[in-house]
Amino acid sequence: MSEPKTILLVEDEELFRGMLADLLRFDDYNVIEACGGDEAIAAADSHSGQIDIVITDINLQGMTGVELVERLAQKHPRLAVIYMSGDTLAGAVGDAKVHPGAAFLQKPFESTALLDKVRELLSAA
Repeated sequence: MSEPKTILLVEDEELFRGMLADLLRFDDYNVIEACGGDEAIAAADSHSGQIDIVITDINLQGMTGVELVERLAQKHPRLAVIYMSGDTLAGAVGDAKVHPGAAFLQKPFESTALLDKVRELLSAA
């Protein structure tokens, strides 16, 4: 039996983050929760294993989700990425360079859309 995959979930809206974390844990993923970029980096630095996927809101306080992923990818080069936003991807990131192969979910989205995207990215890894 293989180890559960680890997901770093970064969302500043506590209720939404908790709901997504519960959904992912119910599907047997190890979930590390963070409310912002700095907290996510600290959590990733203190995690001893591999982080397989980061799911992040693009609009975070302190740094954008795109900036967060750029920093995380330095230590976790095989990191899969799912960006979330209430805006369209183009509207949310502007001219920022998006992580290659990243997926995008526009809020609101169905729970099955998230789980399908996570499985898709993990199977491609």
